[in-house]
Amino acid sequence: MFGFFIMSAGPIAFQYGAEASYSATESASQGLLLLAGQISGILFVIGVNSASVKIVMYTFIALIIANIIMSRRLKESYQKPK
Repeated sequence: MFGFFIMSAGPIAFQYGAEASYSATESASQGLLLLAGQISGILFVIGVNSASVKIVMYTFIALIIANIIMSRRLKESYQKPK
């Protein structure tokens, strides 16, 4: 279920990132988004190995709620004409 929604949100996030960082290249913005995803995945695995799974899951739920709140505050991006 998560995979379906996350994989469909990926292209939208990449396009929004490219439009929001207009002066930078699309590859730079996409690379930074992918890097942030990799780092958060590594931190999640380290957290599960060092703390209890219950604490990490509660933290993950809190981060999801914070992500929903922050994403609701995003403004619509419009690509500037060339």
